[in-house]
Amino acid sequence: MTQRTWELFQQADPARDVQVGDGDVEAVLQAAAVDITPEAAPVRRRRWQPPRLLVAGVAFAAVAGVTTIALALRPAPSMPPGQPHSPGLPCLTAIADDLQPAPYDGQSGRYEYQRRVVFANPWDTTADGKDYTVQWTEDQSQWLAADGSGRIRTVHSPFRYPDAASQAFYAQHPEELPNNGTITEDLAKGEYPLPQMPAPDPASMERQLYQPRENGPDQALVGVAELNKARIPDAAHRAALLRFLATTTGLACDGPVDDPAGRTGTAVISTMTQGLLLFDPSTGELLAAGQCTATGQVVWQQQWLERGYRDELG
Repeated sequence: MTQRTWELFQQADPARDVQVGDGDVEAVLQAAAVDITPEAAPVRRRRWQPPRLLVAGVAFAAVAGVTTIALALRPAPSMPPGQPHSPGLPCLTAIADDLQPAPYDGQSGRYEYQRRVVFANPWDTTADGKDYTVQWTEDQSQWLAADGSGRIRTVHSPFRYPDAASQAFYAQHPEELPNNGTITEDLAKGEYPLPQMPAPDPASMERQLYQPRENGPDQALVGVAELNKARIPDAAHRAALLRFLATTTGLACDGPVDDPAGRTGTAVISTMTQGLLLFDPSTGELLAAGQCTATGQVVWQQQWLERGYRDELG
């Protein structure tokens, strides 16, 4: 993370001038330390369902409360000397001005196809007053048609445990683990209505994707990520998305940054919560989404690996 980006985060902090009195912190910690969990709390299982992208997809932690883990940590290098940081974000407008075609531009097919990886899916169980967690990665392929039919196939990685206690608990209670392996969900007509694609201009993008506005600039990033989870933006829409973000107050550029697949992109970051989107500097495609840490690393939440059109289900 650059020094300028860090300064922008500090300037955007709404609590930067709040004074904390003596004892305040201790009082909060003391209150939080009170255990109100019954001694023999029953096991609470979280029901799992095959994921629908617009419902179960990972958004930024500050907006959607999603827990993530650092599967791939890569430093966010400094911008080249003289690279501007301004509300106009020339780093994005430059991509839009010289947008190159993506491999699927000009193609068509019955299904919009894409493959996306979600890096951290937590599953929690409470037993005997203690919380246990198991995590996994999802490699998800989807074929979505205009009539709301299609297919979503999710391949789960082997389970991972953040601590020895969780691993021991699930070894003793395998019935508490969610379904694993490969799950295929076939969608009937009308079962998955595709969200409407905004008109290919920045104002339309803002009206549809930046809602609710009170969530601040992170909502603009979430809106762009959500649209990309269900639709494939063509060149005109990719340029409009970039110009929309370029004029959104509270965003800053940083980069170049490598995603977990080793692709180098241009990062746009929320100065409020450090949510991040990574764009291909040539085609303007969204490559990945994540969260910057205070040390300048990136906790990757998801990445897009394939986009295109298909006439048949895979």
